[in-house]
Amino acid sequence: MRLLVSSGLVAKSPNRSYRVCAFDDRDLYELGTLRLQLEQLASRLAFEDAAFVEGMESAIGQMKDAVRRRDKLGAFDANNRFHEAIIGAAGHRRLSEAYGSIADQIEFAFLSHGRLERDIDHLVGEHEMLLDLARSGELEAFLNELQRHVQGGLELATGMKIPDISVATKPDIAIAAPQALPKPLAEKAVADIEMLGW
Repeated sequence: MRLLVSSGLVAKSPNRSYRVCAFDDRDLYELGTLRLQLEQLASRLAFEDAAFVEGMESAIGQMKDAVRRRDKLGAFDANNRFHEAIIGAAGHRRLSEAYGSIADQIEFAFLSHGRLERDIDHLVGEHEMLLDLARSGELEAFLNELQRHVQGGLELATGMKIPDISVATKPDIAIAAPQALPKPLAEKAVADIEMLGW
């Protein structure tokens, strides 16, 4: 349980039991903006390294196979591998640790916002667009598409228009006190996590 608490997935109050954390739109915005900055930094560091393209190619191969089999868990796992490949190619230990510290929160937040109910047919094309830009050596075009990609995922998850996440602006999203996920959603999120093998 301490590992789940340290990863931000479970909260423990003094003299209270553990509870599964809820992720609201503000949490998704914060995770998305932080994720984008970390992935863009990694991209700048690794852009001309062969491992940058190779990791993305491998993840897309897994993604294509999962989509062909209609395996949503496999497709979203490959999606995670794609973004982890960007981070890993940078060869920057502290950057990898920072990304690792939010990776579970990102996955859980998207799961609790209905990720497994989403259509997976678009996944391959979106990631191939990023791969094509990486192969072409167009760093700025890659960074812009990565921003569009991450921001699009946030908008799909929240159902709202997200402000431009590439600039330092505060969103018009209220900051709420951490809440427990309603019991039916918490049970579903825990079941989804167990299916992912966490």
